[in-house]
Amino acid sequence: MGRRNLPEVAIGALSLGAVLAAWYAAEGLGALTERSAIPTISAVYQAGLSWVRQGFLKRDVLASLSRVIPGIVIGSAAGAVVGLATGRARLLYCLVAPHLHIWRALPSVALVPFLLLVLGVSEAGKITIIALGVFFPVWIGTHEGAGHVDHKYLEVAKDLSFTKVQVYTMVIFPATVPFIVAGMRTGIAIAYIMLFIGEWIGANKGIGYQLSVAHVITRTDHMVFGLLVLGLLAYCSDALYRAAVSRAFPWLDRGNA
Repeated sequence: MGRRNLPEVAIGALSLGAVLAAWYAAEGLGALTERSAIPTISAVYQAGLSWVRQGFLKRDVLASLSRVIPGIVIGSAAGAVVGLATGRARLLYCLVAPHLHIWRALPSVALVPFLLLVLGVSEAGKITIIALGVFFPVWIGTHEGAGHVDHKYLEVAKDLSFTKVQVYTMVIFPATVPFIVAGMRTGIAIAYIMLFIGEWIGANKGIGYQLSVAHVITRTDHMVFGLLVLGLLAYCSDALYRAAVSRAFPWLDRGNA
């Protein structure tokens, strides 16, 4: 598995290296200066060094991870449980679907200021905001998967006199795993969007907070470095998630994402 993906990793690394080289070349040719809207690569590097020397990088990364990880776990678990229930119980779906679809249709980012007012700017409030953003893609994916389980499997389970718990754990859940996996991957991306907005509006530490400070004092070098850190965290989270899924469910690995 690792050898098969090695060429893809190498191509990705070369692609990133080419972008950095072009960025550095633009600075060397004078296309980027201290007065440019886009900061030079050396200025971003110096901004990163200042974050490290002042202890901001470690503090803010840990603060952001302490919010986004619980948010992803809680939102994914809730979405999977509710999706399994609504996917198999038509009456329950009819009862809760209008409420969930209304909330799902609202822009998640637009809800953050309101939710912070209701929940407060506490850590629990930020985690709840992230979990809410993760919940909906996981719920939709799980609901669709649970509602389209092949009837042949259900008939075999009935012939074997499976209990309801056995049907869910041995038939419905395994058949729904690909949909849960896809929903969670989308949810991870949304989690970082909600993290950024939550920290931007109401926090005193975290990557989003540092970006808000850089925006106020008009330090584009610090803003770009913060965006790079946030993007790297999101990328690493996605990569770790894909690796965990490949190990736990090897039959789902397609090697194309």
